[in-house]
Amino acid sequence: MILPVLDKKEDWAQHQQKLMEEFKELSLALATTNIYGEESIENIVEEALDVIQVCIGILDRVNENNPRILKNKLQHHVVKLANRGWKFKEVLRVVED
Repeated sequence: MILPVLDKKEDWAQHQQKLMEEFKELSLALATTNIYGEESIENIVEEALDVIQVCIGILDRVNENNPRILKNKLQHHVVKLANRGWKFKEVLRVVED
């Protein structure tokens, strides 16, 4: 499985606008799941990937200017989840090219 990092130079307002747009589309897809069946499940996956793609762009922007902050916050996030009692079913590893 691969998730690309797009070569884009968006400002925070553009990231916010795109995230809100994609979130609304995902929310609608989730709301109509029982109405449209399997077709809706495919739409949920598409819209969830769009939300993830926007979030990757946000994290990429942070990483360009503050890689240390991103690395520290990722480590803190994992510890926070573990401390809250979450069990990890799987860990996705990010490999930098």
